[in-house]
Amino acid sequence: MRKESIGFYGILDYTLMDASQFFKTAELYLKAGVKYIEIKAPHAPKKIVFDLVENILTLKNNYQFNLFLYGNVDVVKILNLDGVHIDKNHITFEDVKEYIPTKKIGVSCYSFEEAQKAFLSGADFITMGPLFASESLHIGEYNRVSLDILKKSVELIDIPIIAFGGINLGNITKVLETGVSAITLASDILKDSSPFDKIKSILSIFDGEYCAKNIAILNNSENITENTINFIENNFKNMFCFKNYSLENIANRDIKAKNIKLLISCIDESKIDYLPKFESIINDLDIKWNQVIVLTDTTSIYFKEKTSEKRYLAVLDVRDPIQFKILDLVLQSVSKKS
Repeated sequence: MRKESIGFYGILDYTLMDASQFFKTAELYLKAGVKYIEIKAPHAPKKIVFDLVENILTLKNNYQFNLFLYGNVDVVKILNLDGVHIDKNHITFEDVKEYIPTKKIGVSCYSFEEAQKAFLSGADFITMGPLFASESLHIGEYNRVSLDILKKSVELIDIPIIAFGGINLGNITKVLETGVSAITLASDILKDSSPFDKIKSILSIFDGEYCAKNIAILNNSENITENTINFIENNFKNMFCFKNYSLENIANRDIKAKNIKLLISCIDESKIDYLPKFESIINDLDIKWNQVIVLTDTTSIYFKEKTSEKRYLAVLDVRDPIQFKILDLVLQSVSKKS
């Protein structure tokens, strides 16, 4: 299992849902584009586990996906699943490998040392956490994994790492910045009123099929940056994963301009002299002027008087809440174009 972008690792947790919901939820995952699903029912009677797994396996007639089981190695072998996910409370990795040598094995890890040991032992992937408090995991039973440790593990361990534990759309961006191959959400997905849309939003961050990955924010003003980022994260976190770039990133071609669907530029009055350079860069890149929004901390009229071009999609004053409603409409419009 090479180190790849898995995106969303779907969990079907017997402690969070009724057995009758398993098939419907699994199909929802698959319709949204999920390629990895795990059934987690370690304390359920063996007969129920068999029934749940056999029912989900029928979905392989219509979808291509990997099906894993948490624990229950014998069920994995008997029903010929793709692999097993084990914790330190299960049998050892070596025993599992000997029992099902051709199956993929994932290992739960709660520190860098445990992750490194699992990697050296031959694990195919690692789940790492908990990162935050979670309804489905009593975080007090574990040492919380910091984002710094997660990032270190991603950089030094050459197999996929799946982050878990209290991840939601409010903190997902920070988790993704570590470079993890996947994330898994249980309670936040299973209890959501629109789980399909939420999964789509998450997957879009990884695969770029939708606009979520393709909106860049070009920051030239620190005071605007903080206000703007906070506003956007609070209001549009369900739709977008925003990337922050400097003018130098754009000029040095550190980003692929062809992947940008919308460029939001923050320019304040003190930076107004940068506009000719900024406009020159936009001309050089494959970005149309109707893809550019400028946010200012001065009046739009003043800004336009200082610019030689009037071609922007919008020039908005960040101090004016009414103008932010315009930004809201623009972003919602862009989010529907994929």
